[in-house]
Amino acid sequence: MSEVRAIIWDLQRSVNEALVQAGAVPKVITIDVSPELAVLASAILRCSVKSESAERIPSESQLLAKLTKHRDEWMKILERVRPVRGDSQPAAG
Repeated sequence: MSEVRAIIWDLQRSVNEALVQAGAVPKVITIDVSPELAVLASAILRCSVKSESAERIPSESQLLAKLTKHRDEWMKILERVRPVRGDSQPAAG
């Protein structure tokens, strides 16, 4: 799954680079953390764990705080695994 995220991030960066070269302003240049993202993360976690582990999933407010706190680290991870064009393997970091 991280390879898919890396490919999507690479596409986003390529679009932004092309916009900048054309003199336009990129529309999305970062990952926005919102309450909706926390709700989505909670739903994904609840669908991904066994029922006996569900009680260990943080609340949506806790998830929002953690997502906000670690957003910059996540962006660095996405940058590090960005694939080289034409290569299906993540770029070395």
